Order: sequence, then C-alpha cells, then structure tokens
Amino acid sequence: MRRLTGILLARDVFNKVRALDPTPGAFTYLEGNVLKIWSSEEVNQDVEAKFDKVGTIIKQDKKNIYVLCGNEYSIKSK
Repeated sequence: MRRLTGILLARDVFNKVRALDPTPGAFTYLEGNVLKIWSSEEVNQDVEAKFDKVGTIIKQDKKNIYVLCGNEYSIKSK
C-alpha cells in the first residue's frame, strides 16, 4: 500500500487513489490507525464553518469521510 502524504489538491488525491486501486492501495492514518481508501470523489463542499488546515475532516456519515483540500474542494473517501 502507498500512503497519501503531501497532497493538497482534491484532484491530485482522486488521481492517486484511482492509480493505486486495487493494488498496491492507498491509505492514510486516522487517530493512529491505518485507514484504507477504497475510492474517492472530488466534491465542491459548501462549508459553513471555516476550516484553515488542509486535511481536516469537515464532514462524516456512515459511508464517507469528507476531507478539506487546498482548492476549496474536499475529497469524499469511501
């Protein structure tokens, strides 16, 4: 698996996840645990609160995690 690091733009994350699927696979860390990213999608989020730090989880539901990227987009990881 390959760790996603140093990527700021949602399109770059999307392309990296797509390139690494199914093998070797993409992952990152969440609260010290490995989080495998099976797929991703670039989405334009209308974020009510201001988040300054790229990589911040801005929304979560039962199937997806939305992470802020540096181009006013977020990435939806499945």
